[in-house]
Amino acid sequence: MRRLGGFGFPGADATRDMLRADVAGIDVPNRRFERLEGGLAVAARRPDGVTRVMVHEFGARPRGAQPGFADVADTWKRVTGEDISAGTPLWVNSFGDASRQAGRYRDHRLFLAGDAAHQQMPIGGQALNLGLQDAVNLGWKLAAQVQRRGPDGLLDSYHGERHAVGQRVLNNIRAQALLLLGSAEVEPVRQVFAELAAGSENVRAHLAGMISGLDIRYDVGPGRHPLLGRRLPHADITTTESTTTSTSLLRSGRGVLLLLPGDDARREELRTLAAPWADLVHTVTATSVSEGLAAPDTGALLVRPDGHVVWADTDGTDLATALNRWFKEPPRATGVPAAAPFTAPVTAPVTAPAPAKKNRRTHMNRLTGKTALVTGSSRGMGRAAALRLAQEGALVAVHYTANREAADDVVTLIEKDGGRAFTVRAELGVPGDVHELFLGLESGLRERTGTTGLDILVNNAGVMGGVKPEDTTPEKFDQLFAVNAKAPFFLIQRALKNMPDGGRIINITSGLTRFANPDEIAYAMTKGAVDQLALHFAKYLGPRNITINSVAPGITRNDNPVFGIPEAVEQMAQLSAFNRIGEPEDVADVVAFLATDEARWITGSFVDATGGTLLG
Repeated sequence: MRRLGGFGFPGADATRDMLRADVAGIDVPNRRFERLEGGLAVAARRPDGVTRVMVHEFGARPRGAQPGFADVADTWKRVTGEDISAGTPLWVNSFGDASRQAGRYRDHRLFLAGDAAHQQMPIGGQALNLGLQDAVNLGWKLAAQVQRRGPDGLLDSYHGERHAVGQRVLNNIRAQALLLLGSAEVEPVRQVFAELAAGSENVRAHLAGMISGLDIRYDVGPGRHPLLGRRLPHADITTTESTTTSTSLLRSGRGVLLLLPGDDARREELRTLAAPWADLVHTVTATSVSEGLAAPDTGALLVRPDGHVVWADTDGTDLATALNRWFKEPPRATGVPAAAPFTAPVTAPVTAPAPAKKNRRTHMNRLTGKTALVTGSSRGMGRAAALRLAQEGALVAVHYTANREAADDVVTLIEKDGGRAFTVRAELGVPGDVHELFLGLESGLRERTGTTGLDILVNNAGVMGGVKPEDTTPEKFDQLFAVNAKAPFFLIQRALKNMPDGGRIINITSGLTRFANPDEIAYAMTKGAVDQLALHFAKYLGPRNITINSVAPGITRNDNPVFGIPEAVEQMAQLSAFNRIGEPEDVADVVAFLATDEARWITGSFVDATGGTLLG
């Protein structure tokens, strides 16, 4: 299925192997991973008299085919000096230390889990556990999606969470294989390792957690609680109705809101808040808990169906945000009013005040799990769009041409707000521009998500003309078209290789394609070409449910000195129906809307974001 789906499977072929056989009629000493001069030997005699033997000869390379019993017997004799060739083989087999992992666990409607997603040496029983955890992580998310109860991005979180775990398990299995099957050169490492394990309970606990998979911690949102992202510990729980365990609470397949002993008023508040999610989240009020969950500073825990804690009632974190992120916002028909948005002051323009900004991250995470590229996002409308998409939960690639400091500042602002972003540099409008941009983009995405998938492309980068028709040179004309029209076309062409079905493409055009300004004829021509991208690509991309739209700003505040002249600003403001100039956030809000699932029925459109300038 992996091959049929076209999934890449990078990694390393086996360089070592272990031969094994079940043999009747032999009498050899039991051995538990005994290291001898020539190799490693294991022997375990079963009650029925059959002995399982496993052997590795130091320095031997894999045969490339399954061994015969003669191969096992010959290797056993060279390593142990014992002859088992007279025995009766019941089963012969070998396994190697190949280590491979799919580059991505999801491709549109195809998902990989278990051995389809990763190949590793069966050491420590980790392969079975790893596959089961893949299945449990994916299972409840698929169920939510099939039942139309899954929030946006829930299925994408499967790759984000499990790919990193798989990579870590493969790494520690390779380390175990080296210690187990390495010859004399690994003895110093084995000795140091043994001393560490023997002398430190912390080391032993770390290794046990790693091998069992009980130390996994997913990135599930803001907060510093020690249980956040981890599996809910096994503990005894007493409620007013019965005594149970934390593990038993999860058997229904629903999430659990566990209200711990403490402030009764706060527990009632949380119970009321979670009521609209009652069909997906079971609320349990504990009167006492055993030591594993006793935490005086924790009033409640929200647990996903796979047992991982995704919210703790500490640090002022918001339960509704966590419930929306993992269990989808409930219908408003529940009668529970939405929380009032927080407003913050902004710098007022000269003529009329702009709407106050909202702290949307508290109440909106419509793009959680999505990835976005915003070109030209170190300043102006691109900067505002990058900040806005990050507030909605997207991982944002902040593109810039020359001002690295400004791009870094955008990333810093996003991260301070709890979002995720990284910078990528490329000069557009020159040969190799798209290739250079995607090299940096894919590297940054792979590092942070384990895949190169791109859900949202915002073509914002552009250059103004500012040249009268009679002064426009062929060189200036070509530059305008190269940056403003050619680059967006080929960025879209390249992005479609990374974009899953249901992706979003938003092109920033201009109200000048509908409003005359003789000083910007060439510039307006380039933006008119960009409008055509939306019209024609929309038809082409419709079968993949990818939308593409044009957003046309009007006069919008930027770093042009003219916006520092009150008289000029007042004159420009009169062109708008709202008697003010546009702010970058006005356009960013439109971009964010078009990037969400709420805009799924809008494609090929020209969205007038001029503040009514085009009304005449």
